[in-house]
Amino acid sequence: MDISLTKQQYKMYQMRDKRVTYPLFLAGFGAGKSHVLILNALRDLFAFEGCKVAIYSPTMDLQRLNLIPRFEEMLLEMGLVFKTNKTQHTISIGNNQLIFRSMSKPERIVAYEVYTSHIDEADLLESMNKSEVAWTKILSRTR
Repeated sequence: MDISLTKQQYKMYQMRDKRVTYPLFLAGFGAGKSHVLILNALRDLFAFEGCKVAIYSPTMDLQRLNLIPRFEEMLLEMGLVFKTNKTQHTISIGNNQLIFRSMSKPERIVAYEVYTSHIDEADLLESMNKSEVAWTKILSRTR
């Protein structure tokens, strides 16, 4: 599959190879932040059999309207067979799974473990306190 990235997107994509602990892609509207998040999450998803990767947004509405359809579109372009579970907010590709969660109630980020986590639109959370609680909960889920 031919994927074109801007210079800045490519730098973000390479951060995983450089073992950057908490990579951040800060850019303006339309710069492709979500696009490179999707590529990085899919790259992580195929790290090993049975891998689980979490995707976080401020609300489930953002997940349903933006990220889940974009992941599905990318997977179709890649020719991969996948199953979306709209009730559980997951996409499964074989034994591997993308888990979509909201940060609107960070206290509900519990009871699962993932290989990596990716956060989209973190600046849209309504308070610094909620951001801090969400960050701590996300770190505790990520192994």
